[in-house]
Amino acid sequence: MQLLQVFSNLAINAVQAMPDGGTLRVYGDNASDDECAQRGLPTGTYVKVEFSDEGNGISEEDQKRIFVPFFTTKTDGSGLGLASSQLIVTKHDGQIFVSSTFGHGTTFTVYLPSKARTINKQANMIG
Repeated sequence: MQLLQVFSNLAINAVQAMPDGGTLRVYGDNASDDECAQRGLPTGTYVKVEFSDEGNGISEEDQKRIFVPFFTTKTDGSGLGLASSQLIVTKHDGQIFVSSTFGHGTTFTVYLPSKARTINKQANMIG
């Protein structure tokens, strides 16, 4: 349920960043070893989920503070959405990154360690 809150926060922020409409793209994939190393992630396998919007983007100055509790640029915002999202992702041994150019949209990328799990199914045959 906690990760659902993270994904909801990112989607809500994206929609609010596009008051005149636009597209929110959500993409999931396995993260490559090179990508993880470039991001400074601990050794391991990760999945990544990206949320990219076509909104106004986030200024460089605001990008430095978006994960700080109670920081907001919204008149009706609490400033807890991204701060709590970062906390949740960190508690799941992951990391969250932002990439944005003011006036050209924003991409949040969430990296979470993948947990390999094998499921054994036994077929019952009636004969």
